[in-house]
Amino acid sequence: MNKLKMQIIKLSIIAFVGLSLGNSLLAQQQDCSASSPESAACIQKCVSIVNNCIDATKGEDKKTAATMYARCQAAGSNCKNGCSNQAQRKEEGWVTPKYYVLSVVYAPPGSAGGTTGSVNYASSDATGTSMSVSDSFETGASIAASVDYGVVVGAGYATSSSTENTSTIEARMQSSEGLSVPGQNADGIDHSRDKIYLWLNPRINVKVCGNRIEWSPAVDPSRPSHLPEPGMTTFVYASELKDPTTMHPSRRQPLISAGITEADYPAILAHDPLAAPSSIGRYFPLISTNDPSAHPHRYAYLTNFDYQPPDKPDDKLDTQHYGVSNKDATSSTTTYTDSTSVACVIGGGISLGLFSAAVTAEKQWTWTNSTTYATSASHEQSATVDLTQPSYAWRGQTKVLVWWDTLYSTFAFSFPTAGPSLSGVLTKAGSPQAFKPVVVNISGRNYHAWTNAKGEYTFFYLPYGKAKVQYGSVSQKVTISNKPSQKNINVR
Repeated sequence: MNKLKMQIIKLSIIAFVGLSLGNSLLAQQQDCSASSPESAACIQKCVSIVNNCIDATKGEDKKTAATMYARCQAAGSNCKNGCSNQAQRKEEGWVTPKYYVLSVVYAPPGSAGGTTGSVNYASSDATGTSMSVSDSFETGASIAASVDYGVVVGAGYATSSSTENTSTIEARMQSSEGLSVPGQNADGIDHSRDKIYLWLNPRINVKVCGNRIEWSPAVDPSRPSHLPEPGMTTFVYASELKDPTTMHPSRRQPLISAGITEADYPAILAHDPLAAPSSIGRYFPLISTNDPSAHPHRYAYLTNFDYQPPDKPDDKLDTQHYGVSNKDATSSTTTYTDSTSVACVIGGGISLGLFSAAVTAEKQWTWTNSTTYATSASHEQSATVDLTQPSYAWRGQTKVLVWWDTLYSTFAFSFPTAGPSLSGVLTKAGSPQAFKPVVVNISGRNYHAWTNAKGEYTFFYLPYGKAKVQYGSVSQKVTISNKPSQKNINVR
């Protein structure tokens, strides 16, 4: 073997040894001190010292290089031991709040004349919310979320890493079967039939390294058998929270086992502003009405559908199939934050001084959820709405508005509380075009509506400005203002 080849082999071995030694230093320091920024910087400094030391052996003969390498290894170990002396406090424990609200699933319009209709979520893995616990810890702490102990929560829900914030964890439904929500056997929209999904007694593992706090949802293997397992989920109807005497025993018992009493019901119901009475405002200040437009930072308006009764009592009721998507609501940037305090139990070798005053003094755990329209596109959601006409006896509103709940990624329904921004008739060669999509474009954003059986279309809650209303390749210019606008479209 010639001298050049030997030199290349020697340098390769030295480089490999240096890399291995550097990596071993990082691998050895997997204790608490490595998790703190100060100790992490110390370890990185040690790696640099070792690498520089190894570089100095280049060009030396084998015996000299081996002696120098031994010195490099010793220098690295001494350096690493110094970093260990910098280790800050290490604590591990757990917190068990009474519950966590996973989602609010809204009841669609019903029909008293036969088929009730439904809303069918096409991709239920987006249904759910993000969970954060930062407000439960002392101010100034560095909070990080981990899925090392990620769990399958139940009822199709599971936890995963957040793509938007390193201190939050996603808790979303992950079912390939989708989610179907039937309407009621009565005309109208009844938000008392909304479902609120709860995660009972979730266990939160907490690991503290100096000023860094790492948390993760987990299963508690030591939990007494007579209590529900962490990860158990259930749902309750909004009506049952309003009137506990109507709650079915199969839903009441899990709540009792989890330590949830009727005193907790108003706070749980408050997560559904469309079902909660205005009197609950003392628990949840933003609640005052069941109109989604009163909560513009949480509910984003999408579209509207016709809800006309039949012309005659004996007419067969039609069911129309519509598609909805939250993509129509993700162009604006608006943030909504929801914080809820829940009673909790703290255990393990963890200091109460790590927590906020509310946790320490009152044993109240704070969940914080937030969402931003502009970033929520990472949780795309779509559904098919099967809407059946109301019965002939219906004398209520004839338009159903569809909203996207940005907090829980579900679709909500309501009747208008204000007049339309724009309306018109779509015709082709003079004939009305029924159940066709019409689009309004304002400042590059599209808004959608469907024509009814008479070819009439209506738009609500449009922003003011110059717009184009269009069907296919045909468009008309129109100005949207605080006064209702009218524009007909004729396709030739």
